[in-house]
Amino acid sequence: MVRKSFCDDALSQLSANPKKAAVFVLHAVANARNNAICAGGDPAKLYVHEAFVTKGRYRKYMAIMGRGNTGVKETRYSHLNVTVRQLDEKQGAEAAKKVLRRRPLHVAPLMQRLQDGRRGRAVRRVRCEASGVMVPKDKAIKRFIVRNIVDASAIRDIQDSSVFDGYVLPKIYRKVYYCVSAAIHSKVVRVRSRKDRRNREPPKRFRPREDNKPKDKQ
Repeated sequence: MVRKSFCDDALSQLSANPKKAAVFVLHAVANARNNAICAGGDPAKLYVHEAFVTKGRYRKYMAIMGRGNTGVKETRYSHLNVTVRQLDEKQGAEAAKKVLRRRPLHVAPLMQRLQDGRRGRAVRRVRCEASGVMVPKDKAIKRFIVRNIVDASAIRDIQDSSVFDGYVLPKIYRKVYYCVSAAIHSKVVRVRSRKDRRNREPPKRFRPREDNKPKDKQ
């Protein structure tokens, strides 16, 4: 994200990025920029030439297991390398365009989850209607079901035996939750392509046409 861009623009982008790794990259770019300034570089002409990650050291711990067994637990570390260079004006404007990758300033992206994925753990879990597993409420697929309290075959018999004329049977209003795999399996939702997934509009509701309605007899 910050490679081939000015240091000031890179620091602005990283400060607005909500990801956890952006803090480490921000400190690395700031330290490389300060080292270049101390070496006599111009702050307005410094850009990030390279930014790559290499393998770091391993730390081994003893993992306590059941029945008196032990194992080895490894904690892996990595090194972030940032190279800052100064733009040379002698190369010309065309060469500078090839070196730099000018992009507009990015702001924090849109969060589709309530707690931004791994950043928060306080999401209440609900029970899936089909599989019974516990799924986070903001990730679950929600459907609001409205149906009659009795079957359609018994409605006529109840209305005929009712004392009150024009009695309307109550309905059941229920909100159900599905996990993603169960919703796809039961065809509550369907798999879409990457291009269609960006469309956040609700699906269209098909209503009966007015031409099919029975006309009042005069």
